[in-house]
Amino acid sequence: LERLELSPLDGEMLRDLAEAVLHARPTPKLLDWLAERSRGNPLFALGLLQALVDEDADLSAPQLRSLPEALAERVAVSVRGLDETELATLEALATVGRRADFQDLIVFTGLPIDRLPTTLERLVRLRLVSEVERGRALGYEVAHPLIEEVVYQRIGGARRRGLHRIIARSLVAAGRLGEAAPHYARSAHVGDQEAIDALRDAVRQAEERGAYREALTILDALVQLIPPGDQRWLDILDALSWDAEWVVDHRADAHALLGVKAMRSIDSLLANSPDPASRAAVKFRLANFLGWGTGDLDDAERACAEALSFF
Repeated sequence: LERLELSPLDGEMLRDLAEAVLHARPTPKLLDWLAERSRGNPLFALGLLQALVDEDADLSAPQLRSLPEALAERVAVSVRGLDETELATLEALATVGRRADFQDLIVFTGLPIDRLPTTLERLVRLRLVSEVERGRALGYEVAHPLIEEVVYQRIGGARRRGLHRIIARSLVAAGRLGEAAPHYARSAHVGDQEAIDALRDAVRQAEERGAYREALTILDALVQLIPPGDQRWLDILDALSWDAEWVVDHRADAHALLGVKAMRSIDSLLANSPDPASRAAVKFRLANFLGWGTGDLDDAERACAEALSFF
């Protein structure tokens, strides 16, 4: 017997497949979405296209309400034969959501260093995990985004939060606050002090590095965790940078809406503050988010006028 390795469908082949299923010429946006979601896998591409048809989705802005059951079941079947250790390793990789170094996986999975290689080797052989070796660096990731999505969705809620918290703590210990932030956000409950402290430090680090979009995403997570009127918003205010560079960086920024919510929360807390400088800085940043990001010029003008009076 001879095994034939089938390469992924290229862009032209995906276009032909989409046209055959949809009976219409696919838009470039649809093809980009299909290529990203299927990675050229014919089975996944066909399933995604059929799901778009079944959901009567907008093909000019493709999006599915849920993963097609047929695809989810195929992935589930391939996972059922795994033993407990292999499944735990696959779930850890799906929770990380990106390529992870071998040394990180030792911490994330809790497996002994002599057992993890055998587990990863079998997952790679089953084509559930991809291994990438670059120089002395050795990385692993779930082989396909749809496999990752199915595996992640099958993890129970409590265990999923526990996995995120383990990953978050190990990344914080390594000083990788920005990478830890989304895992803290997914593992936390409202008022979770450990998560709030970690996200506050991550905001400070992101702003110091000029990673303002990252800072906005973290601020959005904090909006979900810190109740309005909570004094801990003042700690977040202290963590923010007030350099002028962020104004340019946030022009027409799609993440500005996240900043609006965070600034409004801080602004309401400062309503009775005797410190005009802090109130002015918050009002000014709010004005920029409203003007450049959401286009709400009336509110932006009012916030800017208030900022000017406080300054």
